[in-house]
Parts: sequence; C-alpha cells; structure tokens
Amino acid sequence: MMKKLVGTALGMILSLSAFAQMMPDSTFQVVAYWDQGDKISYECKVRNVRILPDGTENEQFSTSDVRTFEVIDQTDTSYTLRMSYSDVSSTQLSEGLESDIFSALWCKGKVDFLTDQLGTMQRFLNWDQMLEEAAGNVPGVVDEISSSYKKKDLKELGFDREQWIERFSAMFNGDVLYSAIEKDIVPFFYYHGIRLDPKQEYVIEKEYPEVIGSQSLNADMHFWVDEEKSDSVAVVIFSHAEADGESLIPTLRDAALSLLRARLSPEEYEESAPVIMLQFDKSQMSITFSEDTGTLIDLGSGWPVQYFSEIRVTIKAADGTSEVLTTVNIEYQDPEETSQ
Repeated sequence: MMKKLVGTALGMILSLSAFAQMMPDSTFQVVAYWDQGDKISYECKVRNVRILPDGTENEQFSTSDVRTFEVIDQTDTSYTLRMSYSDVSSTQLSEGLESDIFSALWCKGKVDFLTDQLGTMQRFLNWDQMLEEAAGNVPGVVDEISSSYKKKDLKELGFDREQWIERFSAMFNGDVLYSAIEKDIVPFFYYHGIRLDPKQEYVIEKEYPEVIGSQSLNADMHFWVDEEKSDSVAVVIFSHAEADGESLIPTLRDAALSLLRARLSPEEYEESAPVIMLQFDKSQMSITFSEDTGTLIDLGSGWPVQYFSEIRVTIKAADGTSEVLTTVNIEYQDPEETSQ
C-alpha cells in the first residue's frame, strides 16, 4: 500500500502498466492514462507553526480535508475532471457551529476543470456557476446547521443570523475561493506533460501568493528527478526555491501596527508606533523565503501518490530569529483501507 515516500518508489504504485513513461532515452514523462469514471481520493493536511527566537513552537492553525478527483468526460485531446471536498476541518474555526457551517459550505463545492491529453491543467469550466452557487448556499446552510442547535447554545455563542451570513459570504467570495482552490489543485498536476532528464536540474520563475497576508513573492524554483528513487513504475521529483523577502517587510510592519492600534488607546499607540517602525526598518530586519517539495507520481496512471511541501519564512530582527513554517502533506487514500 502507498504509505510513505521512502527509498524506492517500486512498492508504492497505483497500478502496473505497459504504458509507464520512463522513456527509452532514460528520461521521464508524466502522462495521464485515465478513463471516464475513474475516481481517486487524497487525504490533505496543512499545519502552520511559528517558531520563536527561543525555539518555542506555537501552532497557528492546522487544516485537513479529503479531495476527490473524478474523470467525468474524456476526448482524444482532453480530460474533464471534477474535484470535490469532504471531511473538512480547521483549527482556525471554533468547534461546533462555526466549524459545522464552514465544513458544510466547503463540501458543497464541486470544481470542474479541463486538462489536455497529457493531464496538464488548462482552465476551470464551471467557475461562474460555482461562485453563484457558493453565494446562494450560505443562508440555507446557516439556517440548516443553526436549527440543529438549542436556542440557549446559540445565545451563548452570540449567534446573529444576519451577521453570520455576512461573515460566511465574505469567506466564500470569488477572490478567496480562487486562491484557495488553485492552491488545492496545482500540486496534483504540476509536472504533467513535461519530459524530464534525471541528469538535469530545471529552473522556472514561480509566483508564491499570500506569503505574508496578501503579499506575494517571486522566486526561481529549481526542480529535478531523484534518479535513485525513480524507476519505470514511479518517479520522484523534488524542488527547492529561495528568495530574499525584503519586499515583505512593509506588509509585516503594517500588520503589526494594525494589531497595536486595535489593542491600545490612541495616545498609547502614538507613543508606541515609532518603536515598531524602528524595529521594522530594513536595516534592522531581514526576511528570507524558501520552499521545498517532493512529489511521488505513479507513471502507469499519471496520478500522484504522495506530495509534501515545506514553506519557511525566516525573520531576523534585533530580538532574534523567528520562523513561520507551513507544511502540506497529501497522500493517496487506499479505498480498501478507508472502507474498513
């Protein structure tokens, strides 16, 4: 069974196939060999941790969900896939009503998208329809979930129907959804169609959105095939990106000032703000960004088996070095194990 990304990929496969794309010239090419009706699910976990200068780790949030991909149509030149969510949870939301509403709304979304015959993603197909449905679902879901709670419990939660509808509508607007869903889909199809020589290292410029707040960052991403871990059955691809995050300092400074303004009186804020400004001076602070990923792909089917990502934002300031570490782990779900 497909458990962990280790040593050899030989024992970690979805299927053995005569079509496995380790080419005669010893290059690798990830190609989709899918059929209409194929369905595959992945368990996906995200964890965000802040590491303080003294080494203390504070978890900021963690999320988990199951993403299912189904091939709903195919032609000689394309595949149409549908992605859906289940078992959604997040520690950013309080347990109970808030979490139940969020999970119910997220699980209603079904994203249809097109790939070419190799499995390279092309475009979303039902985006406008999905946005309209997402907005329309909010009032009904809020009513349905809240009606299952006792009135005294709703009162203790400070439940106000209109405020909660407004709040969740903001969570499910177009920009927020696009950013989240794009992040959720891209790791599965990033390398499809590319012919890779295990003797070479490749470099592309990649945009990393929302590194801090809404601030994005561009970095050169280097990626390569791990020849020792790859064979005619499966390929392992690693990547590394690193960049100077100086452009992120103003965003971090503004966030700190906003937090300070919310917590202090106007007089206290006026007194403290210059100190914060000095701490975030570029001569006093540096930020570096890095991402490391690993992807294990079954060559007989073109489906990923396992993916991990580690994004590290390191902040060096006068009071020491702190880090924000975000890890993503995605793993194929064996239907025999999940049905037990």
